[in-house]
This record gives sequence, structure tokens and C-alpha cells, in this order.
Amino acid sequence: MATDARIRALLDNASFEDLLVGELGWDYPQQEYPLSPELEQFNVQPLAKKKGVVVWGCPEIPLAQEQQKLDRSLARLSAERLLVFFNPKKQLWLWPERRPSGGTRLVPHTYSVGSFHSALIQRFQRVEFKPDEEAELTLLSVRERVRAAFNAEKVTKKFYKDISAQRDKLTQAISGLEGRHRQFYASILLDRLIFIYFIQQKGFLDDDRDYLRHRLEMVREWLGPDQFFGFYKEFLVPLFHQALGSSTRRYDDPEIKRLIGDVPYINGGLFQKFPLESDNDIQVPDEAFKEVFDLFDQYRWHLDERPRSADNEINPEVLGYILEQYINQKEQGAYYTAEDITGYMTGLTISGYFLDQVDDPSIWALAQQDPDRYIHEAMRYGSDVMVNPVEPEDWVSEEWEEISDPDIGLPTEKCRESADRIRRYRILKERMQRGEIASVNKATTANLDLTRLAMDWLLDQKSSASLVKAWQILKSMRILDPTCGSGAFLLAALKVMQDLYDSALTATWNLKEKGLAHPDVAAILEESENQPSQGYYLRKTIALHNLYGVDIMNEAVEIARLRLFLALASTVDEKENLEPLPDLDMNIRCGNILVGCINTEDLLERRGGDWTVEDKLQEVKERAKSLRDSYRLFQKSQREKMGDEIVEFKKQLQQNMKSLAYDLDRLYANANDQESNWDIGSWRLSHQPFHWLAEFPEA
Repeated sequence: MATDARIRALLDNASFEDLLVGELGWDYPQQEYPLSPELEQFNVQPLAKKKGVVVWGCPEIPLAQEQQKLDRSLARLSAERLLVFFNPKKQLWLWPERRPSGGTRLVPHTYSVGSFHSALIQRFQRVEFKPDEEAELTLLSVRERVRAAFNAEKVTKKFYKDISAQRDKLTQAISGLEGRHRQFYASILLDRLIFIYFIQQKGFLDDDRDYLRHRLEMVREWLGPDQFFGFYKEFLVPLFHQALGSSTRRYDDPEIKRLIGDVPYINGGLFQKFPLESDNDIQVPDEAFKEVFDLFDQYRWHLDERPRSADNEINPEVLGYILEQYINQKEQGAYYTAEDITGYMTGLTISGYFLDQVDDPSIWALAQQDPDRYIHEAMRYGSDVMVNPVEPEDWVSEEWEEISDPDIGLPTEKCRESADRIRRYRILKERMQRGEIASVNKATTANLDLTRLAMDWLLDQKSSASLVKAWQILKSMRILDPTCGSGAFLLAALKVMQDLYDSALTATWNLKEKGLAHPDVAAILEESENQPSQGYYLRKTIALHNLYGVDIMNEAVEIARLRLFLALASTVDEKENLEPLPDLDMNIRCGNILVGCINTEDLLERRGGDWTVEDKLQEVKERAKSLRDSYRLFQKSQREKMGDEIVEFKKQLQQNMKSLAYDLDRLYANANDQESNWDIGSWRLSHQPFHWLAEFPEA
């Protein structure tokens, strides 16, 4: 095996051919690649190759949008690839990971010359190929080995087991609450502590990467060694509600202010006080938090979404899988949906809707020009090896029932199945070349990569009017998961929407740089150009304006919000750029979608056309319209980064929503016909009604 010292020395000298070919058993690229002018401009060259997986090098590190463009050009030359952008001081190794929703995400690994990067060195050691395994290597096996080294690994069962046991222990340790309230509050505490662990690892909390552990020790020292309660009430409660959850810092004790130190205002609703916190005398012993921190400290927490380099690393995507398991209760109808399914479904649905709204013939001209770019790689696999078409009437001998050659067939495919797939791929390609796939319906039936097509169309735009229209379509889209669970589909939708927004912004900036931008696009650029983090700006915009979710389980709703918060915070690298998170309490709601009214017409039908309630329904319409206007002000207050005014807007909005929901409850349940002792509170608690016009006034 290539030694750490040897790999590090070759990386420091940028001797990539010597590293890959001389040390790791790769091959020199023999064929000539027809480089596009853009690739030649950046002097991009193939460095090494193994069974169709090509490593490309570029002797400079361009901006992220240029990296994406270069990768799109390279995808036409080698579907499977690894990229390195480098200068004398730094290297950026990128693995283009295919998104389940379509397109690729460039997974980064940074190397600073002269520094020790054990994680990256271990990745290279995983892609060393020995002479004795050469005969069995295939494109698939090489691709999967490179992917395993440079992309994310599966979550370990150990962490899920550990954190589940810890939640049970924390539940038992809480006093002052009973039953479901105690279990729910244990989940709330863990959610808050998990979020804090992520941001403390970036040094966002008083520049202390072990903030919570050190504060526990400081509080014990302050209160005295024989005090077994104090950390929760004396420190965590003020940290949650007066520091992280409020832009106005008011502490009852100057010592608490000193202990909390320099922490950012987080907002988001995650640290706002719940009624059960106000109405109950809750106590949690210090030892319970010590056990939580002992568990958490066994792992390395990374707020970014990069792949893990060790088995004990936790990032938001890994945590999302774990949190899903909290509510994966099949007896209650709760099921975990894997990322490949959520990504595929959201990509097809969202991008298809977007393209349908755009309704531009140039979309299908793109598909006609380069069909292979929009046909999924799995469909095309092996077509370059099986060059001669085989018709169904030839699949008669027993050999066609055998497992395919690995260079032609997908895993477990029989020869007959591979031949049929490749035959259908060629038919589809010919149809696209003839221009027969020219609508969203036909493209969906053909299972094309609609997200990649939408992104390419946006980046190809030369018209300000087209981009303004596209931006308006994106801002007006409302994406609802009516049984959101812990947010798997919402997270997938966030990523698809970010790809589309980002492509629209990039194309708009390109027009401006060329002096072609119309004044109509000024508003789009003005809002985004002063943002400290474009990624955060886009995700915040999407979370506030595009995403909506409902679930009957309170724990699921809280986890969904937490996962969205982590997705937003993961885009920020500097503490000063960490803006207050958007408050998503109005976007992710708890309720029973099988009980409640959609609109006033639905309510009137339920009352059997009772004309006596028509006047009341007209009043409901007016109040719902007023509620929508209030909600838009609430959204605006967050876009403009107001402080405690957001809390006031929210209080007023919640009061109006609660008042309208109360009247809708009585109308929906036909309360006038109920017994005189009918208890609306008990009915609401047992039925958890969800009245759409009150809960989601904007959507």
C-alpha cells in the first residue's frame, strides 16, 4: 500500500500522474479527448484513467459557478470522473455525485500544501489498484470504489442506538412533566442540544468548540460541587430564551451574562419558549446533561454536508436519517422514505412543474441536441460496449438468461434484460433526436432527467424577460408535503429548488456581466448581491416561500424544522455571517389533515348547504384574507432581518389564527347541534383538526 508520507509528498508537489499511475495503479489516459474551448481556456487535461473513470486536472481554482460549468463540459467526455483544481498552495478535489433528483453535486475535499490531511490520504489509499485484481475490474467496480472513497458513507447503527437510549434516559430524568409531555420535552431538549453541538463545532459560540461541556463545568464551579441541579435552570433556560432566541439580551444576573458569553441570535422558533415551559416547574439534573455530552463527545460533528472521513463523524444528512428513525413507527403509519426515492420524486415533480410553467420550445431543442445528457446513466450503461443492436426475436437461447457481463449489465441484470434496456435506450435517443419528446408529459413518461434539463435551460438563457419569468415562477411555487414526517421530502425539495434558483441567479449575473441585463432584473440581483452567503440566502428564501409541511405527530414536526434549520446553517462558515434563522412555525404545522375544512365552500358542503351560516362564512373569508396579509408581513419582517419585531408579528398572527380556528372548529363540528356540555377543547385535543384556510393562509 502507498504510504502516507509518499502520498503527501506527491500531493505537495502536485505530481498527480506519479501519484495515481506510479503509486496507486491507475493507467495513463491513452485516447485523445476533444476538449471544448472552455476546457482549453482553463487548460483542463486528463491525468489518469481506470476502466472509464477519468481524473481531470485544472491548474487553477476558479469560482464555484465556473467549476460547475467545467464539470458539465467534462461530463460529455467522461460520465465517471474525479476533478482536481489546484494552485501552488491549495488543491480542491471534487467528486461529482449524482443527485437522486437529477444533476450532480460537486462533493469537495480540500488539501493545503504542506499540511497533514490524514482523511484525504486515506481516501487515496482506498482507490489503489493492485496488479492481481486487474482482470476482475470493471467500470462499475472502479466507479463504486472511487465513490465510496470520495462520497458519503452510510450511517452507523451505533449512533442511532446510542441516541435512542439517551433520549429514553433524558425522558426519565425530567421532573415537573408527565406522560407524553415529558417525552416530547426530552425530544425538544435533544433537538436544541444537537443544533448547539453543530454550531459550537464551528466556533460560533463564544469561540469555544466545547462550549456546552465547559459551561457545565463553569456552572458547577459557580454553584458549588454539592449542587446537583442548576445547569438547566440557571444556564440552559437563559441560553435558550434570552440569548439564542432573542435579539434583545436581558439577563437577570450579570454572572449568567458572563457564562453565556458571545453567542449569536438564532431565532427560527427553535429556542422560543413553549407553553409547557412557562406553565410547569421543570427540573433536569446536571448528571443527565453530562451523560448527553459524554455521548455526543464520542462523535465528530460537522455542520457542512461534505462526506464523512471517519466512522464517528456526524453531519446534517447523517443526523437526518437518525432522526427519521425516531418516528419510524409503522404501527402508526409512519415510514422512513429513503433519499434516493425522495430525491427522484421531488426532482421529477418540481422540475416538471417548472418546465411546464415556463412553456418554452427551446427546452426541447436542448433535449434534441444532446439526448444522452438527459437520459439517466443507468439507462445508457453498457450501450458503448454492446454496439450492435439485438432484437427480441434473437433472445431465445439459454445464454440470454445468464447474468450479464459487468461492462454491459447493471447488477443482477440478465443478458436479455440488458439487451432490452439498451434497445429501449436507443429507441428513446432516436425519438429525442427527431424532436418527438417535446412536452413535460412525454419527457416524464420517457423518464428524462428533468432537473438537469431545467438547470441547463436556465443557464442557457440570453433574455432578461425569460429569467424574470423564471424567477417569478420559482417564487410563486408552493410545495406541500401533507404527511411530512421528519422532513425527508421537504429536504429533497429544498435541494431541487436550490439548484433551480442558483441556476437562475447565475444566468442573471452572466447577463449583467456582459452588459445585457434589462432593468427588470435589477430587483433580483439587488436582493441577492449584498448577502454574505448566497447559499444561505437561497435556502432561506425557499424555506420561507416555497416549502410547507403537515404531520399529526408533534415530534415529527419539530424534527422537520430542525433539519431545515441545519440545512440553512450548513451554508455558513463565519460566525459574523450567521444570520437569524427564519421562523418556520407557520410553514411546518402539526395537525390531522383528515379532519378540518379546506375552504369555505368545503365547509358549506359539510353543513349540507345550510344557508343560515352563509353570512358567517363570508366573515370567515374576510378574516382568512386578512390572515394572509398578516402572514405576508410576517415573511417580510424576516426577509428584512428585523429583531424582536418578528416575535410580535408572530404573536399577533398566532392569535388571529387561533381565533379563526376556534370559530371554524365550531362550524365544522356543527357545535350548535351538540349537547350543551360539549367541550370544544377536548374535541380539538382528540381530533387535532387542520383547517387549511387558517393554518396556511398564504398557500
